[in-house]
Amino acid sequence: MSNLVKHPFIIFKNALTDKQCADIIRIGLSKMTLVSSNKGEDSIKARTLDQKQKINDTAVPMADVTYEDLQNKNFKHYVRDSSVSWLNDKFIYDMIHPFVQKANIDAGWGYQWDYSEQCQFTVYNEKQFYNWHADGGGDAHAACKPLRKISDGVYKELAWNFSKKELLKNEDGSYIERDAKMKEDGTPLGYCSENKNMWGKVRKLSVTVNLTNPENYEGGDLKFDLGPHRKEGRYKISNEARERGSIVVFPSHVFHQVTPVTKGTRYSLVMWNVGWPFI
Repeated sequence: MSNLVKHPFIIFKNALTDKQCADIIRIGLSKMTLVSSNKGEDSIKARTLDQKQKINDTAVPMADVTYEDLQNKNFKHYVRDSSVSWLNDKFIYDMIHPFVQKANIDAGWGYQWDYSEQCQFTVYNEKQFYNWHADGGGDAHAACKPLRKISDGVYKELAWNFSKKELLKNEDGSYIERDAKMKEDGTPLGYCSENKNMWGKVRKLSVTVNLTNPENYEGGDLKFDLGPHRKEGRYKISNEARERGSIVVFPSHVFHQVTPVTKGTRYSLVMWNVGWPFI
């Protein structure tokens, strides 16, 4: 989908209190520590090289290149470097959903959505970043694939009927399925889930919450690419969102990045709100 929207993002300054931000950080760090102690530190790292796991230090982070530059197959760069944990506490959704609904109305997007994925708590330390990317494509090709877990490391991908919004079946009534493609770490490849609430749906509205006082870090800006059609002002840093507790809501197809942190640590929370494909 094009980045061409009248309002590419909506900012709510200081939407959450210091206490609410501190509570999210505390929970996020506690879950990150738990994952690290149970599965090893690498399990909490979100480091990718051209959508593959980081292999060595020969590639470098490139935060200020254009999306077109990144299409060069010989241009080796890290897509991201950060640490993450996953949160699904009800109070977090209760706090953020009203802002998603308001932004959807105020911006005139009017997107249908009916479910939110797990929230991603992210830690960016010095030199860490997230390069240019979009959270979702919007059409059926970007929809979440239904999964059925057979055993540890073994999954089946179920066929989905987009017109009827249900699983496809064989003549004998059994579901049509095939072996799911797997990553090296034993988890399914691509945008897929066992959660029925996500089957056949796409990410429509993304949310970023800044949990850190701006004086505690430098760099780490949320930066948008508003598209090549803009002769001026193509790239926009959401400076207003640096205030602690600020919430940014934007269509998931809009390209964005987090520039490298140059000093301190940035804590943030990301939420994706999903619905039926546009096409």
